Amino acid sequence: MNRYNTLDDFNVNNKTVLLRVDFNMPLDKNTLDILDTTRIKRVLPTINELISKNAKIVILAHQGRQGSWDFTSLEKHAKSLENLLGKKVKFVDDVFGEKAKDAIKNLQIGDVLLLDNVRNFSGETEKKSLEEHSKSDLVQNLYPLADLFVNDAFAAAHRAQCSLVGFTELLPSCAGRLMEKELTTLSEIIEKPKKPSVFLFGGAKFSDVIVTIERLLELCQPQAYVVILGGTTPLLPVLFDYGVNAISGAEVIDAEMVLCGVSQGATFRQLKGIRLLTMMR
Repeated sequence: MNRYNTLDDFNVNNKTVLLRVDFNMPLDKNTLDILDTTRIKRVLPTINELISKNAKIVILAHQGRQGSWDFTSLEKHAKSLENLLGKKVKFVDDVFGEKAKDAIKNLQIGDVLLLDNVRNFSGETEKKSLEEHSKSDLVQNLYPLADLFVNDAFAAAHRAQCSLVGFTELLPSCAGRLMEKELTTLSEIIEKPKKPSVFLFGGAKFSDVIVTIERLLELCQPQAYVVILGGTTPLLPVLFDYGVNAISGAEVIDAEMVLCGVSQGATFRQLKGIRLLTMMR
């Protein structure tokens, strides 16, 4: 049984829905064109369902962070969403000012509006409590115009940032279909894991990988698991920096890993019965 609300718990007919998604996508460094629209495609089921149920949809998203080269407007994201959705998507170069609020007030049933990059608001990434975020300019300006907050930004949901958590203090809230699907899958892995299981970790945030593997070891009996470290994850030198000089109790399948002679001691010393595979570029 779900321990959280989903779209099944609400009637969105003629309601204004604030939908937080993760549209933080890879961009061309020269043109800032979107290179991969996978994240947009994954939230289409939620958006289409809200349209079919006669909601008015206001989308909140981010791209990059202030100071980074990929911190940019979401105008091109709106065009990509429009092409994939097969329906007009309105865009406004504002987050919570008068232009944004007027655009929301003028929405008709079935309309889709994408506001500009929420990280234009400096308070978006500030470390604050839920209550403090709920008192922010962003939340205080937008929540009176909405009836429901839907979080479908699974890839960003580990962050306690303003547009992700602030509205939950003031509006009825629920998970979107992508969030629901991901949470269901995670629950199955943790509560009723199938064996053998393979866990594939990639990307650049290697610190998250270490914490996640530790958590998996706490929750599951590891004897029938394979952990694959891949992509651009620089885990091997990082593990070496942890000061461990021997691999204990793990079957290592990778010449480079053996050559480095690395493991992580406090974490990887416990990997008895787990086969570690690395895919290096």
